[in-house]
Amino acid sequence: MQDREDTAAKTSEGLSDAQEHLSAWKRERNRRVNNVELVLTVARGQLEVEAGDTEPEVPGAVLLTESVVRKLNQEIERLGESKLAAMTESKDFRAGTRMLQWEKDKLLMELGDLQAKWTDIQQIKVLYLGFL
Repeated sequence: MQDREDTAAKTSEGLSDAQEHLSAWKRERNRRVNNVELVLTVARGQLEVEAGDTEPEVPGAVLLTESVVRKLNQEIERLGESKLAAMTESKDFRAGTRMLQWEKDKLLMELGDLQAKWTDIQQIKVLYLGFL
């Protein structure tokens, strides 16, 4: 009887631990789902705020000057062009590799054909010499 009570106590402890872990997991999942960072695009001239009159509503928000945004956009554009050039180079390299593989296969087939012709020619010579 004592063993059953001990087993029941251990099972209930394990169950309560599992329930605590499950609730902690649900809280963490809910936090991750609902705490999503959003990037909003605002058209030029749509939002006008004077620096001294208002306090930011979001403490994590940062105001950037137009020159900083312009520099960042130029950097993003430069990196995009660089990535595009690398992708084009990679595409051309793979195309060249495929072309070389095709040429190699073609030459190997031609070699097989020429070897078969050479064998046929040798056999014809032997047959011809056998008739003389």
